[in-house]
Amino acid sequence: PDRIAATAADVDPDEMQSLPLTDAAGTSLVSAHGSMVSVRGIGMSDAADNPEYRLAAVKAIIAMCSQRSYANLADFEWYVATLADLVYVAGVDVSQLLSERLLDVTVRVRQVRAFSIKMARRLLSDSKLVDRATSVGFNSSVLATAAYILGEYCTLQPSSSDDISLLLPMGLSKLSDEQQATFIQAALKVYTHWLKEVSGYWNNTEIWELVRSVTTTTQSALSSRFLAGVSEEHLSSATADLPLQVSGRLRLFVEVLKAVSVATANLGDSAPPVCSELHSLFTAYELNPVSAAAQGKVPVPEDLDLDTPLGDPIPDTTDRVMPPPSPLPAPRPLAASHANDPYYLPNVDDIPMVALQLDDQSARTRKHRKSKKKSRRKAKPHSPSPPPPVPVDIAGDEDMPDISK
Repeated sequence: PDRIAATAADVDPDEMQSLPLTDAAGTSLVSAHGSMVSVRGIGMSDAADNPEYRLAAVKAIIAMCSQRSYANLADFEWYVATLADLVYVAGVDVSQLLSERLLDVTVRVRQVRAFSIKMARRLLSDSKLVDRATSVGFNSSVLATAAYILGEYCTLQPSSSDDISLLLPMGLSKLSDEQQATFIQAALKVYTHWLKEVSGYWNNTEIWELVRSVTTTTQSALSSRFLAGVSEEHLSSATADLPLQVSGRLRLFVEVLKAVSVATANLGDSAPPVCSELHSLFTAYELNPVSAAAQGKVPVPEDLDLDTPLGDPIPDTTDRVMPPPSPLPAPRPLAASHANDPYYLPNVDDIPMVALQLDDQSARTRKHRKSKKKSRRKAKPHSPSPPPPVPVDIAGDEDMPDISK
């Protein structure tokens, strides 16, 4: 290990192509300067066209960089950019893994949050990536994480109304319920932050018109994505059919937009207070990582009662007496259409009885057998039978080649 640590920074990237993934990961585990070299070596490997190799390479890269709370990492912006680049690894579904790492490093490392916002915008601005995620679900988890980062840390970058459109894509309703709620909440945070920033320039007509335009556009986007253009009178019934985590955030967003639309109906000398105060709803507390054992240190309130039911008890239906089965319907009378049908016999007693003469039947059977033997003698000879099959050697599982090498 000491020898590896001393030479890791001087490793030639071309030489890394011949190292297995485990050796490459082990090299960077002991040096903070060898991570970037090892990752470049893995990415330039000739086996990178193999999907199985690409999946193993992504896991190896993450293992190298995230060991011991990123102790082997010197450039966190490079790591975030690498995670964003790995999203485009074709044919490998690593969305969940990348989203967890992207969120973890962004939450834990304060200095990289502003750069993570840039990478989030880059991912959400890729129309092909978004269309594929909303159509077949590929990379949908990492896009939801990008939306969360853009909304949670939007105050670290200059705001733009274009970010609101990025967080309300056309196929948003096709994502999972949790991902839809994440996008809506992030769009609400970005909208209120943008509204607060432009309120400081409320000295001309252009800002007032811009606020009115963005508010109307956002209302139309929410209506087309979730509400199918319903009116305000039917808003409650339209959102009632949506999942709870989606409908709650959607109704909040709609009410915020409605309040801003009413407050900015007329141009005034200064911005309405609602425009500068709404974003404070989301900035009361800062999101920070919590250890896994922190929950056990939270004291349980003394008056906490989890045994008393919140509502009326559910009636017990195990002893309920089932009603008796309904009687079978009476047989229907003979239909008039079958009255003259000679083959329709509704009653077996109506079947006519015919006496069978066994002697005559035996004579006819012997005569049929003799005629059949004569026809066989006159038949043409059979074609020669096909040759027996050639035996083949079918390889079992133990004889199959190992394609991973």
